[in-house]
Amino acid sequence: MASHVTRTLLATAAMIGLAFAAQAQQPPAAGGPGGGGGPGVGGRNFAPSQTDLYRSDFVKLDGATNDGLLYEPVKPGANPHVAIVTTYAPPAAELASRGYRVVLVKNAAQNSATPFTDFGVISNGIAYARKLAGIDHVAVLAWGGGATAMILYADVAANGPSACQGAKILSPC
Repeated sequence: MASHVTRTLLATAAMIGLAFAAQAQQPPAAGGPGGGGGPGVGGRNFAPSQTDLYRSDFVKLDGATNDGLLYEPVKPGANPHVAIVTTYAPPAAELASRGYRVVLVKNAAQNSATPFTDFGVISNGIAYARKLAGIDHVAVLAWGGGATAMILYADVAANGPSACQGAKILSPC
C-alpha cells in the first residue's frame, strides 16, 4: 500500500511539474487561457472548447449535479492509460494538448471557510475518470484555488481520516 501511495504522490508531483513546464514553454491554446475554458473556478467561464490538439465537453459526474469538463486529446499521448483530475483549466488544456485525458471539476471552495466543500466533487471526478475506457490510473493535480482541497483530499485518501484529525488540526474532518 505504501509503495502505491508513494507512486501516486510522485505521479502527482510529476504532473504538476509537467503542467508548469508546459505552460511556460507554450503559448495559450486558442480561445485564451485554458483554451476558452477560463479559470474553471467557482463555475466562472466553465465552458467546453476545442482546438486542433484537444476537445472538451460537459460531463455529469454524479448523474444529476456536479458538472465537469472532460478534456480529450485528438491524439493520445505516451500514457493513454492515465487520467488526471484537476480544478483549474489552464493545466487541463495543456495536459490534454499533450495526450492526457483530463477531468476538470468545478472548484466551489475558493471562497469557502473549509477545504472539505470540494471533497464530493473531487471524489465524483475521480470516480468518473476511473470509468473511462482504457484508464488504469488516475492522478490528481492540485493547482490554483482548488489546491488546498485537492491536496487534503489526496492526503486523507492515502492516510485515512487521521490525516485531518488531532489537536493540531484547525479544521478537523
